[in-house]
Amino acid sequence: MNIRFSHICRFPFLLAALLSVQVAIAEPASVSVAKPTMQSLQQQLRLTGNVEANQDAALASLESGLIATVHAEVGDSVKQGQLLLTLDDKLAQLRLKELQALLSAARVATSEALRRYQEVIALSESQVVAQTLIAERQAQFAAAEAEEQRQLASVAVQEEVVARHKLYAPFSGIIASRSADTGEWVSQQSNLFQLISDKGWRLSVEVPQEYFPLLSGQTEVNVRVIPDITGVPAFESSLERLVSVSNQQSRTLTAHITVPDISGLVVGMSARAEIMLPSREDSVGWLPRSALKFHPDGGFSVFTVTNNRAQRVLVELIEQQANQVAVNNISADSSYVVSGVELLKDGDPVAVLEGAQ
Repeated sequence: MNIRFSHICRFPFLLAALLSVQVAIAEPASVSVAKPTMQSLQQQLRLTGNVEANQDAALASLESGLIATVHAEVGDSVKQGQLLLTLDDKLAQLRLKELQALLSAARVATSEALRRYQEVIALSESQVVAQTLIAERQAQFAAAEAEEQRQLASVAVQEEVVARHKLYAPFSGIIASRSADTGEWVSQQSNLFQLISDKGWRLSVEVPQEYFPLLSGQTEVNVRVIPDITGVPAFESSLERLVSVSNQQSRTLTAHITVPDISGLVVGMSARAEIMLPSREDSVGWLPRSALKFHPDGGFSVFTVTNNRAQRVLVELIEQQANQVAVNNISADSSYVVSGVELLKDGDPVAVLEGAQ
């Protein structure tokens, strides 16, 4: 049949009929399908961090001076309040004795002023003492009493200065380092000891900021800690704290994971943390990776077969493991195309291969 195309265009109904015939005789694509494996997915966030002490202090003396005695060495376990270092306090002790003597003199003066005041009070009963003398003796007693209080305060200050010539452990722990020795002159800015608590350790990890919404609203987040040393078993723990401040360079947030006292770890060691993220409300399905169609905009879709035609379903890629992918928005009762999906379009005719389900 020799029909020119220009003639056909004059009859739109004839053109439509020819196109429908062409579609009708198009060969359907042969595809294989598979049913998904459904499960409720609980994701894990795997991070590596370092063991830290809850209390880690650089200790300095409260006074400047010459070191007389060092009472602790690196590696020593010390108790709270234990003496670590003593400064030479001879001058401070002499000044304390001087102030104590002035306090004694002030107390004698106060006692004498009180006696003289009480004396004129007794004479005033027989009206042989002028009122001005009584007022004068009362003022003298008040002045002496004030001077005694001033000297008492001076002694208290100097006693504190003497006490500050000794450095005590603020908490129980282990001496990690010592930076000074006997005979050295130190100031209040000198770092003399590094003291690390022997209890209350934690694993510090950096969490990517995109996980903040998932973790910040949870009251309890389970964590499995795997030490990076041989012979120390993994243990279960929990997320102790998520610091709600993001690092501007790495875009991460610091998280602290509780480390029990019998974990076998020490401060400074590294360990891996498997943080259990909250389960998704919707279940996900596992399909072969070949079932995914990649979109230019970065999205994904899969195809199910309805009445021998491909039907596109938009999905979100949740996880990948080898040649399997976990996606949402799919049904356990449907079969999905796992071959030739890159060439498929929504509505294309398809033929499911025998035994390919």
